[in-house]
Amino acid sequence: MTAAVSGTGLTRVAPAGDRAEVLVYLEQDSQKGDAAARTLRMWANLTMVREDGEGGEWLIDAACTERDCG
Repeated sequence: MTAAVSGTGLTRVAPAGDRAEVLVYLEQDSQKGDAAARTLRMWANLTMVREDGEGGEWLIDAACTERDCG
């Protein structure tokens, strides 16, 4: 199984600039035994936060996929 990001988009940024939401499009290829390879295309929504305020690294705070996003 392999996965690759095929696209991303910034959808929301908090006024303070310390929180953001990013939409990520994924393509996941899988193959079992001699069966034909399958490609699953899906999206995930990531909520990102700054580690230490304005100058810190971006970290994933929450994630959901198309099946479990509310």
